[in-house]
Amino acid sequence: VVALCDINQESLDSAGVRYPKAQKFVDLRKVFDKPDAFDAVVVSTAEHTHVFATYLALTHGKHVYCEKPLAYNVWETRFIRETARKY
Repeated sequence: VVALCDINQESLDSAGVRYPKAQKFVDLRKVFDKPDAFDAVVVSTAEHTHVFATYLALTHGKHVYCEKPLAYNVWETRFIRETARKY
């Protein structure tokens, strides 16, 4: 684990204890400022934000594991499918 991201500082600090070498972020977009630092992304955010994190990872050429459900609605699912196909 090289990076952790959570808007809840308490949760982020707790995870940081388990992974002390991981960089910590509260803004998902900042994780992708240095995309060469990691190879893959695990998306385990709130369901309605899965598409945003998955999209960022795909556009940076990363492998993505996203918890179910992939998206909040059919439009988002199709959007991610097309993004994955493109990148």
